[in-house]
Amino acid sequence: MSVTKKILLGTVAAVAIGGVVFAFSGVAPQTMNTAKLELISSAMASGGHGEKGGYRGHHRGGRHGMRMICSDRRAEKVEDAIGFAEAFFTFQGEQKVAWDGLAAALREGSTTIGKHCEAMKAEGREKTATGKFARMETMLTAGLEVVQTVRPAFDKLYATLDEKQQAALDKMVRRGGGRR
Repeated sequence: MSVTKKILLGTVAAVAIGGVVFAFSGVAPQTMNTAKLELISSAMASGGHGEKGGYRGHHRGGRHGMRMICSDRRAEKVEDAIGFAEAFFTFQGEQKVAWDGLAAALREGSTTIGKHCEAMKAEGREKTATGKFARMETMLTAGLEVVQTVRPAFDKLYATLDEKQQAALDKMVRRGGGRR
């Protein structure tokens, strides 16, 4: 996979994957179970998330970057992740409000990426080098827009966590996302 595709995939995947990872942390203090966070963290660090290995079936070296990001199932995957987090954790009080804001931001981010993907599909496959760079710039800009939407919502959720929850989340984020 080319460096530019990795950057593009990394930007958009960071929003999607990061949003899912962050979503798993927003639990009420009385229901916080560090073992749950450790279980999720270990699963993410193992790298075996899909049938083919890698995150959600994406295998290393494959040419599935844009197809994965622009998949018709993108919104479904976001909803599955949100549903999983809501089933796995009990959100109460200010954490529930913050979680709802994060879930809405994640959905909005998926919609934003979806609109850009549809526009690219309508334009057809780009054949020139400058056109490909322009397309990459469009998707990177869209990815930044999503990060700028999701991050404030995540920051609000993070602020509702106690020190133990923040430490568990920080550890999960350090370990999650791959082999380091």
